[in-house]
Amino acid sequence: MNNLTTYKKFADCIPVRGYLRSIIMDLTRQSFKLIPNDLCDTLSSNHLSDVTIGDDYIEFLLENEFVYCCSYQEKELYPEICTIWDYPSLITNVVYEVGAEGVSEEIISQLIDLGCKHFVFVWQENCSIYKLKECSDFFNDTSVMTIDIYLKYKEAIDIGELKSILKNNPRINYILLYEASCQKVISEDGVRGNLVLYNKSISWSRTYINPQDFSVNMPLYTESLHYNTFYNRKVCITVDGDIKNYFTSERSFGNVKKESIRDVISQAEFQKYWKVNKDKIAICRDCEFRYMCVDARIPLRTNSGGYYFDENSKCPYNPYICLWEGQDGYVPVEECGTYSRETGFVPNKKKIAQLNKLIWGEEE
Repeated sequence: MNNLTTYKKFADCIPVRGYLRSIIMDLTRQSFKLIPNDLCDTLSSNHLSDVTIGDDYIEFLLENEFVYCCSYQEKELYPEICTIWDYPSLITNVVYEVGAEGVSEEIISQLIDLGCKHFVFVWQENCSIYKLKECSDFFNDTSVMTIDIYLKYKEAIDIGELKSILKNNPRINYILLYEASCQKVISEDGVRGNLVLYNKSISWSRTYINPQDFSVNMPLYTESLHYNTFYNRKVCITVDGDIKNYFTSERSFGNVKKESIRDVISQAEFQKYWKVNKDKIAICRDCEFRYMCVDARIPLRTNSGGYYFDENSKCPYNPYICLWEGQDGYVPVEECGTYSRETGFVPNKKKIAQLNKLIWGEEE
């Protein structure tokens, strides 16, 4: 390698620094690799060479196509990716609880006018095939992209009719029958959607983080830099017509029987979680997985203006020791610092260093 050659990081390979370790997110391949923090710091700089990277890391970076060789003159020809995020609608997704009367065409029309592209229907009462067909027909000739449907399983339900609905409505991702006697996915060639039998009940709290739900892609990454990827441009409509941020929210901001959805979601209070991204939330901002994690927990504001999650609303991953709940050596995050309403969560660096020395045999 001559002194006129340097390395350039591929623009879609994003180093993300955590407290104890880092990752490289490959947005195009939709995957990630764990890396040490010192390598993350090097990749975040513009000075990539044999000397700054080190021989131990160069082979790894080239093999995974995180960097490439180029001249210093060529290096300036490759711009970084644009990280601006926007979407041409006021609402991107809705979760709509449906009662015995079925889906309201008026409510759907309001949501479509707001630009909503993704619908989730949760049927609270017995759902007739007729009402289900009527619901799916509302979306003919619209710009809606996806529909998910949740139904409580009944022995009398006509599986054949549900398959027919899926076949005739390519917008439907799946129809999920919960509290079924077994777990099974029924798919057919040429049909986009699946019929899913699920033998458990459905919980909408979604406060438990699962690494299997992590998603690495450009839209989620850019949104996560600026917004809360769970609450941003989401609306939930309860079976009683209440308009909420989500079902776990205690507060209703209005009711579809009295007010327009547009007026309600335009309130500053309704949008207060939209811009609370993970970089603003204690503990999460120290986590290497923060840009791939969609989190339904409600952020609380500290007296000093920051954000944190209540200590009873736990994540099973401790970023200060890089262990998941259930792994050998795991301790909950509250043993790594202190909670208070004034400051949220404050890590205890000395105690964290002692824990890591005990777990990993070396200090942080």
